[in-house]
Amino acid sequence: MNYLLLSDIHGNDAALAAVLAAVPTSRYDAILVLGDNVGDGPCPDKVLAELANRGAVQIAGNREELAVRHFDGFAETQAALQWKFMRDSLSFLSASQRDALRTLRNQKFLTDGDLSLRMVHGSPFSFREVLRPENTVRLEEALSAVDEPILLCGHYHYQYAYPCGQKLLLNPGSVGLSQKGEAFRADYALLHLSGNQVSFELNHTYYDGEAVLRSYKERGLWNATLWGRLAYREMSEGKPYIIGFARYVFSLAKQKGVDTHPLDDEIWKEASRTWQWTPAK
Repeated sequence: MNYLLLSDIHGNDAALAAVLAAVPTSRYDAILVLGDNVGDGPCPDKVLAELANRGAVQIAGNREELAVRHFDGFAETQAALQWKFMRDSLSFLSASQRDALRTLRNQKFLTDGDLSLRMVHGSPFSFREVLRPENTVRLEEALSAVDEPILLCGHYHYQYAYPCGQKLLLNPGSVGLSQKGEAFRADYALLHLSGNQVSFELNHTYYDGEAVLRSYKERGLWNATLWGRLAYREMSEGKPYIIGFARYVFSLAKQKGVDTHPLDDEIWKEASRTWQWTPAK
């Protein structure tokens, strides 16, 4: 079996379309998606519709988990300025798409002939954990924690593979918010299983950034707080601006001793005015 591996599309339908156009359907038998299909980009509804149309096998990421909590009335997200972009972008989802998000599990296991694989978003321990390629001790702990020889993970928007003995950890990178330092780059991977043989390809393509910008503006999301502009800057440079801003605004809140759950609206406004647009290291 051959698999197209996608992760962290983040509502970027232009990036998803570019990947699907770049990879002929003859090259894969199924699509595996590792979560965070919504959030940050302008068109989560179009992303979910395309994945459903393709019969993609999906798990939940932290963005799906938060979206479901919001739909269920999570008090923190209902009115705070911090979450306005999320509320506005999720408003485009249909009732059936909202229901579909509720069915997603945090992990999924697949067996293919003599091989099996595990799909997680962050790590086997938490969908919020970031597994970085330079932290080989933690990568090996993650591999040791699972019985399957193949561990697929996302969340960290940096594409890499880590073979270790008879096991493989593979992060296909982010379709919608790649942090590989290139403008409007969409990362993906192909996984090939035959008997007990495993091979993979780490690939990428590029998409139309102007189309994304038009979608933000046409949907009224460009000025829905700073968030859409943060995500677009990240797309256009391939650098982690979102986490850079998040660290700044939480640091500002801590300095002033104000509420962070949710963030005080005035702190959010002040941070939006004063942040120096510096990506995280």
